[in-house]
Amino acid sequence: MTSGISNNDKIYLLVKCIAFYCIISYCCRFLMFAFEQQVLIPNEIISPSESLNVYLAGLRNKLGPILLLFLVISFQPLLEEVSFRLGLSFKKRDIVISIYTLMLFGLGILHGGILNISLPTFIIYVGIGVLLFFLYKKHKLQFLSNIDKNSKDIIIAVYIVFFAFIHIFNFSDFSPILFPWYGIYLFNLLTLSFVITRLRIKNGFLWGYSFHVVNNLLGSTKILASVFFFLN
Repeated sequence: MTSGISNNDKIYLLVKCIAFYCIISYCCRFLMFAFEQQVLIPNEIISPSESLNVYLAGLRNKLGPILLLFLVISFQPLLEEVSFRLGLSFKKRDIVISIYTLMLFGLGILHGGILNISLPTFIIYVGIGVLLFFLYKKHKLQFLSNIDKNSKDIIIAVYIVFFAFIHIFNFSDFSPILFPWYGIYLFNLLTLSFVITRLRIKNGFLWGYSFHVVNNLLGSTKILASVFFFLN
């Protein structure tokens, strides 16, 4: 899906995506900060961002800062990109891999993290992988190659939205007073999902993955500080 695009065009698209996302992201972060200062703090309500920081601090103590940093800026983006965007090439191999990885992503959510998946569940997951491989090798799976353009556009839109909304599972408090904060947060994630998806489709998988990695890296300043400056 990236054939016919020159390197200059790819770089130009990357620059446009960076500029667009930065503008939206900084506006969203400002609105979330203002909402926290004007609404949550006066009502002595812990903001979702602070709750997330506490959760990450617990993971840092459990896993160590280096392993946590690897998971946040490398493994998690790879898992998400393969799950949500590899299959958007609409090649049979990529679709099968994407579906299989999305199953692992879902199991991680259901078990409170991939590391918490039980051994029997993981064995079943591996068995399903063997079955998918057999189907891919022995059958043409022709229906995967006959997706029309309108259906592709709908699938892409669904995955953009699904990627954003799946991150709501990062939080546990869904009090009505927090809904405006979550709305801004989800709008920011929708923008991120749109930008990464556009890079993936126009430039290629590695471009979208790299953008995702850099975004997570910039959002992991506290973890980075604990790695390089040994801060608590």
